[in-house]
Amino acid sequence: MVRAQSLKPVHPSKSAGQTSQFCFLCEYTRLAPCVTEILLGERVTLGLTTSGPGKFLAGLMKDVNVPKTKKSFCPGKACKKHTLHKVTQYKKGKDRLYAQGKRRYDRKQSGYGGQTKPVFHKKAKTTKKIVLRLQCQGCKHVTQHPIKRCKHFEIGGDKKGKGTSLF
Repeated sequence: MVRAQSLKPVHPSKSAGQTSQFCFLCEYTRLAPCVTEILLGERVTLGLTTSGPGKFLAGLMKDVNVPKTKKSFCPGKACKKHTLHKVTQYKKGKDRLYAQGKRRYDRKQSGYGGQTKPVFHKKAKTTKKIVLRLQCQGCKHVTQHPIKRCKHFEIGGDKKGKGTSLF
């Protein structure tokens, strides 16, 4: 729900006789058209209610395209300088069957009685944070570099040209 009570009403601006308005989605007082007005084609001001800025901004997540090689600092003992790194996406390894927790869980699950531990169902996030795995091409040292959340992630895809549009 939008916080309409805490905001001041629309008031005339001192510059050029225009009225300044408060945009709920951008959360800025503005005179010029904002991002929401350009994308939605309508003004979102005090009179209108929305489902909140988080719902709208979640749809603005960009597609991420990362090059296959990247120059970055290598903290390995051999390098300790900026070198070329090979970029891959981090992937979780296979679970070990003989870890203490897995052995305990399997022992508890065996026999009659059904599911013994709670199964998590209340998933809230729709995306995961992307972690880049950077491997130094000189000393093969591996570092991890987390980046922001995104819906679509690509390594070494086609670069966007100069004349292409955003939408």
